Amino acid sequence: CQRLCRLADDHDGWGDNFLAPILRHAGYRVVSGDDTGETPDVLLYLTEEGGSCGHAEGQVPVIRLRTAVAATGPEDETVYRYDRQALLDALRRRVGGERA
Repeated sequence: CQRLCRLADDHDGWGDNFLAPILRHAGYRVVSGDDTGETPDVLLYLTEEGGSCGHAEGQVPVIRLRTAVAATGPEDETVYRYDRQALLDALRRRVGGERA
């Protein structure tokens, strides 16, 4: 059974064009936009300040991507948007139930 990853805040299509193929190759099903037909296994916000996607807070694991290479500090749990391995590791931790 493939895990469902929802891309949120994909205003310019970057997630569909760049991230979705990587995620599919890693074994995830990918939806984007406001598709609320099925509760995703993980929400992937394409901006650091992404808002709510209509799912109960804490119900679905969230990963936020940042545009800057460097994290803002030791508590920053965002992932640099072009770091493929860090993204896949974060997905494994969040969807697999491991703590970051």
